[in-house]
Amino acid sequence: MLANRVLLVEDDADTRELTALLLDHAGYEVIVAADLATGIAISRQQPDISVLMADMYLGRGQTGTSLIRTLRDDGLRMPIVLTSANSEAFAEARELNVTFLPKPYGRQTLLSVVAKASAGEL
Repeated sequence: MLANRVLLVEDDADTRELTALLLDHAGYEVIVAADLATGIAISRQQPDISVLMADMYLGRGQTGTSLIRTLRDDGLRMPIVLTSANSEAFAEARELNVTFLPKPYGRQTLLSVVAKASAGEL
């Protein structure tokens, strides 16, 4: 497993681009997906992802929790960071035993959470 490969599943193009840029500049290899189906497909094709970072609400009724449940059903066990501007998503993250990163997040918070997840500290 590559210690620095992050799969970012985010439907908002601006958030996806900025987050990917911040992670890339910090030395992470970032793979992006704009929706649930693409996130699932990439995870299945590239099981060496070290951290999954997924937005809670992916548009068109899709959710990050559906993504997480599907990947766990597939047997994939990488660290997961669930993001959302909606504080109710914190309860979902706790239920799924994943890290919650509230939006908006700053550069330092993002990098700290991803580094800890990548190192297995979360």
